[in-house]
Amino acid sequence: MPGAVVANATTADELLMRLGQPTDKRVNPQGGEFWEYAYGPEGT
Repeated sequence: MPGAVVANATTADELLMRLGQPTDKRVNPQGGEFWEYAYGPEGT
């Protein structure tokens, strides 16, 4: 995770500004959603 992202403190808008659109979005059964970002040569 990039150093500019603080777990449980960075907002969704801040993530989108810093990292762009996630590679994948999945539904969280407890509400909301998970955003996944692929990093490295195999993740693009």
